[in-house]
Amino acid sequence: MKITLVHICALVLVVVSFTNCQMPIKSKDVVERRDTNAGMLINFKKYGLVDLAESHQFREILCQSWDNKEDYEDGKEQVSPTVIDIVSRGYSFFSDGTAVKNPRGEFNTGTWTLNDLKKPYSIDLKLSNGQRESFQVAALKPFALTLNLNNDQGKKLVEFVGPGLHYRDESSDPFHPSQNKWRQRPVSLETETMISARLKGCLHFFIRFYQHNIDALSQTVNFAGLPSCFRWYAGGIFLFKEKDIPAAWINCFYNRVQAMKAYRMADELLSKKYTWPKGETNWLKQNLYVLKQMEGKL
Repeated sequence: MKITLVHICALVLVVVSFTNCQMPIKSKDVVERRDTNAGMLINFKKYGLVDLAESHQFREILCQSWDNKEDYEDGKEQVSPTVIDIVSRGYSFFSDGTAVKNPRGEFNTGTWTLNDLKKPYSIDLKLSNGQRESFQVAALKPFALTLNLNNDQGKKLVEFVGPGLHYRDESSDPFHPSQNKWRQRPVSLETETMISARLKGCLHFFIRFYQHNIDALSQTVNFAGLPSCFRWYAGGIFLFKEKDIPAAWINCFYNRVQAMKAYRMADELLSKKYTWPKGETNWLKQNLYVLKQMEGKL
């Protein structure tokens, strides 16, 4: 089931092939986006977003969150988190040099370096767990990236898709490391205050996630791979049954016992009364309105 909010037309796609590339990107190749409901060009600047379809800079276009295309196609029908932990691979690159491998998965943070002095261009990734990766960029456009990845069978071209947008203040991005400290599993038992703060971090992440999809006028809202004890519906927020809580969310805590303490806090939080925005028909804005109230009561 697709959640269609606004249909955004891509009239011209910018294609940058690194086997035979021309840099910078020419202005005639930019993408024009229109809000077909309003018949007007979309001004993303008022939401604090940079429209990368208008960018001429290779590095700037890279700086966004990229989902593995195959995983994205499998997961985009998923309106709400399910019991099954869906594999969703990808990378997030930020202009401050930080990076995330699998922002919808195990969320490994690190740093990245672009090697653009000679072709083919390549990216070096150094993760905080000590792992290193290096891959060539085979092709790039504002909404699509192809990487030449190494594996046991040799090199393989892998396609990724992106929104063609990033926040001017990158800390506002839901996948920026600063928004995801709650996902870093603690090395020791935590107090109830610390568990409550971790749950609050989870709520704040989804506030940023909802806000990003609203700001970006997302056609499809993809929850695949995101750790949560909550189930999201149009005009409704519920909890998973205890036996169905996804392992990805439990793994954000020291152990299952501590995760269940957070689950009970979430259950108590949902039992409180909240107001829903009158006259609002956008289900993302409805849920966001309540999420902000929930965060304020925790």
